[in-house]
Amino acid sequence: MGRIDPDRITTLFHPDLTYSGSALRKWHPGIPLRLLFFGRILPYKGLPLFVEAAERLRRDGMPIEIGVFGDGDLRDCRERLDQLNAEIVNRWLTEGEVAGALAAYDVVVVSHVEASQSGVVAAAFGAGMPVVATPVGALPEQVDQGITGLIAEAADGSSLANAIKRFWNDPSLYRKMSDEIARASDRRSMDAFLTLAVHSALAC
Repeated sequence: MGRIDPDRITTLFHPDLTYSGSALRKWHPGIPLRLLFFGRILPYKGLPLFVEAAERLRRDGMPIEIGVFGDGDLRDCRERLDQLNAEIVNRWLTEGEVAGALAAYDVVVVSHVEASQSGVVAAAFGAGMPVVATPVGALPEQVDQGITGLIAEAADGSSLANAIKRFWNDPSLYRKMSDEIARASDRRSMDAFLTLAVHSALAC
């Protein structure tokens, strides 16, 4: 079996997924930070890490609200989520419901224990939302550290919690990230993706 010439390989990006217009992000330290976990609930998505991070933040006195939206098995985490007063929508979501969830929350937490790139990150960026993610797979390529989101030091609840705390330690960080996500949206659009793909194909 022959090998593909590396010069003929083009690395593309995951374009933003836009369910509605990018919402104006209004979070500031005077109100709880609303953390969203959404998408199909599968083992590799790391829901227990998200729950642990939320528990740590609550114990440390950080005002947060959390939501878990998506179809999948919650049995291992349901009691802990109830103790956290989580908003839970445990079923398949319509596009309108996804848009509503993205508009209602402030940060998407991507607590994967394994990953390539993520459609959840693309949806967050499409809504103008910063992302906090674990350092697995290609997530550090998709989330620009300190620019469009934060990458935790490790794939564990403690590291996720520490990354989220940075919004409180530097109140200007959230606004800077939200503004940058909106400013650079054209570079992550489907049009930009298709243009790059076509030009790359024609160059081969």
